[in-house]
Amino acid sequence: MKKNAKYWNYATIAAVLIGICNVLPNYADALFATTFFSSFSLLWKLATSLLILMIVGKKIVAEEATPLEGYSYGKSFGWCYLSSILAGIVEGFLTVLYAKVVVPDYLDKTKNMVMNIISENPAYTPDMISMVEKNVNQVLTPTGLIFSGIIAAVFAGAIMSLIVAAIIKKNPDPMVEE
Repeated sequence: MKKNAKYWNYATIAAVLIGICNVLPNYADALFATTFFSSFSLLWKLATSLLILMIVGKKIVAEEATPLEGYSYGKSFGWCYLSSILAGIVEGFLTVLYAKVVVPDYLDKTKNMVMNIISENPAYTPDMISMVEKNVNQVLTPTGLIFSGIIAAVFAGAIMSLIVAAIIKKNPDPMVEE
């Protein structure tokens, strides 16, 4: 049971760190009244997520791996994926906090920006515009933000977990006898 607790503890630590780092560009933009930081948001999210997963992952592998058993790719992948899903939940809640408290008109501004871009495009018919507006109104809600954070974490987390698990896994030592 103690090993399982460490697994969850480290996954939670990594998730909170990733979630906080992923919303930092939004909060920095609000603090400095700019869009400079969010323009690097995707690169920032990828780099910090990979770095945190590797650092915390190496720590759990160092503590949990035994010379006889090592720490398998499957365990490493599972831990990274769990951390990513939890990070998506944390990021979703922090984004809602950002959209409701830090910048209360964030959702309305985003909806207006999307609708202005769509309505200016001659390729969109009025029916298409109303369909996009309906979808935007569904997604840009607190529940939609949390859900989209989780969905993004499912897909991006799977890809990152494949990469990080290959780096942090530890093979058993063939020279150790039982």
